[in-house]
Amino acid sequence: MPASPRKAGDSPGTEAEYDNYARHGKGEQPGIGSLNKKENSFSLYPNPTNGNFIVKANGRGKLTLCNQLGQKIAEYRTAEGETQLSLPQGMSSGIYIGRYVSDKDGSIETMRLLYNP
Repeated sequence: MPASPRKAGDSPGTEAEYDNYARHGKGEQPGIGSLNKKENSFSLYPNPTNGNFIVKANGRGKLTLCNQLGQKIAEYRTAEGETQLSLPQGMSSGIYIGRYVSDKDGSIETMRLLYNP
């Protein structure tokens, strides 16, 4: 039985077809780069931190810090531009997970924060 013809937009079948497909932009194969094309609206520095850090954001939002067990350690409201913040007293040194949610569009960004007092 002969193979059925592919329609426009179908994925390429052979290596040569894939090379042509990729080279001439006949659609985009999703990959890490293509999934993360949006501009970062949030950054945090210095990282590692001694306990004091700055959040730079394109708008207002909320930053939640959790330990590696997923337990909430702290929650902060951030303003547009730069916001100076401090970690809670008594935290152990280590890696914490930050989750920033933008008030503007609800976008979520995650990052790791290394605390080294």
